[in-house]
Amino acid sequence: MFSMVDLAALAPLARRFADYAFARHPEWRALATLAPAEWEGPGVLAVTLRSPRGDRALEVFGEADRVTVGFGTATDHWHGHYEPWPDDPTSEAAVFAEALETVAGLLAETRVIFTLYEADGRPTTFGIAEAGERPDYPGTHRIEFRSWLGTRDASMFPG
Repeated sequence: MFSMVDLAALAPLARRFADYAFARHPEWRALATLAPAEWEGPGVLAVTLRSPRGDRALEVFGEADRVTVGFGTATDHWHGHYEPWPDDPTSEAAVFAEALETVAGLLAETRVIFTLYEADGRPTTFGIAEAGERPDYPGTHRIEFRSWLGTRDASMFPG
């Protein structure tokens, strides 16, 4: 069992993101850890939320220069980066808000992740979409959708 992360050990942007995120989600504080330095360097905040399904997780990382949100299963996994503009100090709050809006959409299942597969079974593209949206990728053999609780999981064979 990990102990709660010492905010002083975080990189400056990660610390500011932790303050922002924990103010909105105080329950995340108990889930926060310091990610191994070989991931993205020292001082990376890692918060992992496990789906009640048990086969998928949502991960939020506060890094030295960005926030990363990842979601999925062992085979279908998406991640996105949220980076403030270096020359615009006001962009940081907007980036933090956007990352947490993505998290909220995934948890509410208004957003889903998708994986495109070739005919030979190889995954080629990973993305995020509004629930019910059907990505248009000509030539794709199969699209797998995954949601937080699994209620929007689906397979699509576009032809």
